[in-house]
Amino acid sequence: NEFFFCEMNTRLQVEHPVTEMITGLDLVEWQLHVAAGGALPIIEQAEINDRLSGHAIEARVYAENPGTGFLPATGNLRKLREPPADAFGESTVRVDTGVTEGDNVTMFYDPMISKLIVHSKDRATALRDLNLALRSYQVAGVPTNLSFLERCASHPAFVEGGISTSFLDDYGEALVKEADLSPTPPSAVAVAAAAMVLSRNEASRRELDLAGGAWGQVGAAWRTFDSAQGVTETIAVESDEGST
Repeated sequence: NEFFFCEMNTRLQVEHPVTEMITGLDLVEWQLHVAAGGALPIIEQAEINDRLSGHAIEARVYAENPGTGFLPATGNLRKLREPPADAFGESTVRVDTGVTEGDNVTMFYDPMISKLIVHSKDRATALRDLNLALRSYQVAGVPTNLSFLERCASHPAFVEGGISTSFLDDYGEALVKEADLSPTPPSAVAVAAAAMVLSRNEASRRELDLAGGAWGQVGAAWRTFDSAQGVTETIAVESDEGST
């Protein structure tokens, strides 16, 4: 004559790709199969244990601003370049996303851009390549937590392991300040400016080449030298934080 209330989540958890990567099982397929009246393909935990391989770790990439209490952000994804899946040697990189370049992040839905999952032979390797993947992830148009995630994943306490849900209570304030110091690294601005100048010079060289013959080549070399000696170009590079 007693009543008990039990919470039940009748859905897959957000971190289900971690389980899928270390077992090779497709849990979404299982869910649809069972919903259609089928039986679970595997019912014994021992069978799943036999499939376990390596270590996987997931990071959620959000359109949010860690410096303002992780407030969600909105805007247009002017540029979106995901880490390549096959560029990290022995690790496998997986990106689960529902947006593409040019899409808008609105106030009507969760601002999560993607889930970034890295699977490798062990935790140290997976963590190392997670940091590399976070660094190669490019998003322009909205503020993101990419820098914050990278600092979390490279923090000595996180690398050592054994952390708990108090990690952000213990280190979060410092991590947010560090991540907010340089939203647009000066090196990135310099590279963008150099690429633009080189592109313009190449276009000018081709035009001179079309003018014909050896004189065109001489003219190109002379003008390039003259430009380097006597002309200063000012280039404005736009970022989310303004122009540089």
